[in-house]
Amino acid sequence: MKNSFGKSGLDARSDSFAPVPVGHTEVIHALAHLVQAMIPLANSLQSDEFSVEERKQFRTFAGDNVFELSTSLNRLCSETARKVYSNKK
Repeated sequence: MKNSFGKSGLDARSDSFAPVPVGHTEVIHALAHLVQAMIPLANSLQSDEFSVEERKQFRTFAGDNVFELSTSLNRLCSETARKVYSNKK
């Protein structure tokens, strides 16, 4: 199944929605804003408002990026978590 981007899974490394921030401060601010924006969307999608099929559709559109994002965000929870998750590679 192809998503609205014409792919069978969105590969964030090849599809660009906005210029990639260059400086460290820009990266920090950009990621913080994206995380804040994702929380209510993720909470809504995981609620009973959405069906099992709709959540399955989301996972199809997002592909393995959901797991990659989850691991990356877990690493950012603390320096201890970063070390623990980094050693599992």
